[in-house]
Amino acid sequence: MIGYFKIRLGQAKGLSKLTSLRVSDLFHSLDGDGDKAISKEELTKFLKTQNIKFNNAQIDEVIALFTAEGKVDEDGGINYADFLEKVRGRLE
Repeated sequence: MIGYFKIRLGQAKGLSKLTSLRVSDLFHSLDGDGDKAISKEELTKFLKTQNIKFNNAQIDEVIALFTAEGKVDEDGGINYADFLEKVRGRLE
């Protein structure tokens, strides 16, 4: 996934910190309120907390990648099952 983000979104300072995380661990880190869905706000907060330099356009593109494949729920969140399906295994 990290490689995919780098190809699609360009280098983002701090992104390499995520390379050793399991996808399920990343999801739970992103899901700040524990509702089993990642909102744009949660993604933005996580990236800022981790000091990963994604701009607003890059964050919008991440959400758009999931939206384009129908992997965003009616509230605009990315649910756990869809996140795991899209980003299986370890982040590379």
